Amino acid sequence: TWVSEYPNNTNMCFKSSLYYHDAQNGFVGGSMCFQGATIGNYVNGNWDTVKTVGQWDASEQITNFDFYNTQLGLATANGKYIYRTTNGGLTWDTVANSLDTLNVSDVQFVNDTLVYATYPMSGYEGLLVSTDGGLTWQRDFISATFYYPGFNCITKSKQGFLYAGGRVNWSNQGVMFYQEPNWWNYSLMAQIINDVTSYGDSVVFAVGDSGYVVTNVPPNTLAMAADPLSGLDMYPNPARAEVKFSGITQPTDVTVYTTTGQQVYNAQLTNTAFTINVAHLASGIYFVHLVNAAGVHTTQKLRVK
Repeated sequence: TWVSEYPNNTNMCFKSSLYYHDAQNGFVGGSMCFQGATIGNYVNGNWDTVKTVGQWDASEQITNFDFYNTQLGLATANGKYIYRTTNGGLTWDTVANSLDTLNVSDVQFVNDTLVYATYPMSGYEGLLVSTDGGLTWQRDFISATFYYPGFNCITKSKQGFLYAGGRVNWSNQGVMFYQEPNWWNYSLMAQIINDVTSYGDSVVFAVGDSGYVVTNVPPNTLAMAADPLSGLDMYPNPARAEVKFSGITQPTDVTVYTTTGQQVYNAQLTNTAFTINVAHLASGIYFVHLVNAAGVHTTQKLRVK
């Protein structure tokens, strides 16, 4: 089910991108009706401020976000600037993309200094890269090919590998780039790749034109991967102080959420450390989400007395 959310400034006519740190804190990006790139802040469950960071051009919109942590973040736009914050979105600085393209579509932090960004206009060489946390940008010629692709999207897997998708220069054929150590490899795709996301350590999904959906792992392998958590048991339930898990065969992250989606606990389980403490939690219903080292996940309901 879905309900409407309204940033405080109703003049934010065009909304085109979202980023959330958690259920209570995030951003919406777009533009005003008659002004440029605009970012709305969602703070502690409430719409706080809406800031017009661009110029008087409603065609310039925020296209995507990524944050290294809650303070350092970047927002891309289909204009001549990338926007950068070091204070959690209270203020945004303009950073010239330093290129002869005026449309940046996506951005991805690798660490606090290394960042990649994509641009959909084909005919150029390589992704955009910053080695100073987004302050300056240049082309990453290691990712340049004779396909001169335009890139629509980029994501990072839990293992830290990058995947970028888009289209080749001279046709509607798509391309997917994936990062090897110190190098980029690529595969041609049947359709233009519009978006890409990762699940667990290394499973990647991409979507494209004409209903195109692809993954780097065969679907039957994904189905079989559910087995490592099939024997897991959580007890006692209801619980008052401690919850134990049996059937843990590999390191498994456990996260506890309230029914409203707020994270209240996170830890890692092993076959020698399989107990979590819930004594600090208020009485009620919680959801326990577990993800093992293979990226297999399950969610169970827990009642705390």
